[in-house]
Amino acid sequence: MSFLKWFTMPIEIQTYGGYTVPKKQYYDSFEEGDKRRSATLIGPVDEHPDPDINISDYPNIQANYNGINTCGTVENPWTQEGRSGYYEVKYWRNPLIDAFQGNIFSDQNLILLRYGQVLLSLAEAHHRAGNIGTAEDYVAQVRERASLTTLPDGDMLDVILEEYRHELGGEFSLWWVLRRSGEHLNYISDHFGITFPTGKDILPIPQEQMDANPNLVQNPGY
Repeated sequence: MSFLKWFTMPIEIQTYGGYTVPKKQYYDSFEEGDKRRSATLIGPVDEHPDPDINISDYPNIQANYNGINTCGTVENPWTQEGRSGYYEVKYWRNPLIDAFQGNIFSDQNLILLRYGQVLLSLAEAHHRAGNIGTAEDYVAQVRERASLTTLPDGDMLDVILEEYRHELGGEFSLWWVLRRSGEHLNYISDHFGITFPTGKDILPIPQEQMDANPNLVQNPGY
């Protein structure tokens, strides 16, 4: 396993890390009954959804937090060093898998692409091709797995983008599928009030590549 563990687990558990900071806004954005919330995020009073992971087993929790089995409490949320009290849970190490150093460098695989993402990409492709019914069917498959039995109202592309957000949160591909959709700037602006400077939604071409190929033109904004 990689250093990703340091970024996802609360600093209170491991004395370092916790650098990814999901917000309560995201936690609250999941629909009522959506099972993906507990599989994606953990917040004050929440127990870890994996039955093999007990927060109360961590030595730091026993020593400093009276052995509670939740991610902090409402009265005392885990917000050290600017943290939000909410954390990702998809990449907490499975304690049944040996690790070289604490919670990292284990043999647990990182999942780069899941079937749920494939279904949502199919839904997006069918929507753009005008096959609205087929797009709805694929979205419904993803939502039914999360115990959601109806489709939201509104434009189907907006629905699909929201499904990407809640299905893939805390994984490796959310930003890239939003960007590929061509709606990423509007999506970020509408949801978070953030406006990207021109060209800053893509990275610059590395200078060594520019030097090696004089025919390359640097991306706008760099």
